[in-house]
Amino acid sequence: MAESISKIKVEGGIVYAKTVGTGSKKLLLLHGGPGLTHEYFENFTEQLKDQDVQLIYYDQLGSYFSDQPEDTSLYNIERFVEEIRTLVTNLGLTDFYILGHSWGGTLLIEYALKYPTELRGIIISNMMSDFGAYQTYVEEQFSTFPEDVQEKFNKLIDQKAFADPEFQQLVFQYWYTPYMCRLNPWPDAMNRTLQHLAAPVLMTILGPNPFKVLGTLKNWNRYNDLKKINTPTLVIGAEYDSMDAKHLRKMANQLPNGTYAHCPNGSHFSMWDDTDIYFDSVKDFILMD
Repeated sequence: MAESISKIKVEGGIVYAKTVGTGSKKLLLLHGGPGLTHEYFENFTEQLKDQDVQLIYYDQLGSYFSDQPEDTSLYNIERFVEEIRTLVTNLGLTDFYILGHSWGGTLLIEYALKYPTELRGIIISNMMSDFGAYQTYVEEQFSTFPEDVQEKFNKLIDQKAFADPEFQQLVFQYWYTPYMCRLNPWPDAMNRTLQHLAAPVLMTILGPNPFKVLGTLKNWNRYNDLKKINTPTLVIGAEYDSMDAKHLRKMANQLPNGTYAHCPNGSHFSMWDDTDIYFDSVKDFILMD
């Protein structure tokens, strides 16, 4: 497939973008993390290769393939929204689609509220619209861990031992494996995107504790504003997600032109562990428009 690389100047540095394909339907992909990379979207190229879709991958400022400025004040939601706007303008995108996964879904909601006119459709993938509700849901899942595991977690969290190998191993076993990606082993693209995680971005926006949001987004809540988004919207949730699928269903109902797709075997990265359902939903939304 035809492929081109762009380096685009935004506030704070240069961001990396890659355009794949020549289809008439343009789909911009916003990765999660915060601080992950476009790499975990790589299966979009394979899944959509025979479709009339052009894919635009990009790494947000601070992420591995883009500049990583030391000034963490740049890592705020308002500047990231303007970064997307600069990218869209530079690439000449009009009448296009955006898919935002996880943290990328947060940016997508903000972007759709501020810049709706050129959007043909948006896909909010595996992202709740209220961090308060998210916090409650995470605490509910944490309470299902074995009591001795909860005690180990709490002890290490009290010690702020987030970099401790024991803490990391527990997170991978009890949080990442059942709630993030249920494949064993993980796909290479998933391993690479995690290895390339930009810690300064993650720490600034969410904080070091995977079970408690302590960063700048801890009070973010756009649930009641979803009714202002008139753009056709697909919301994707999953049965084993770290995001509450019930909340995502309600989001689809709150959106004036919202629909919901559920991945019954998927987790947070359901494009990998419930691939057929995930991509059938994406294709139906984009190609039947």
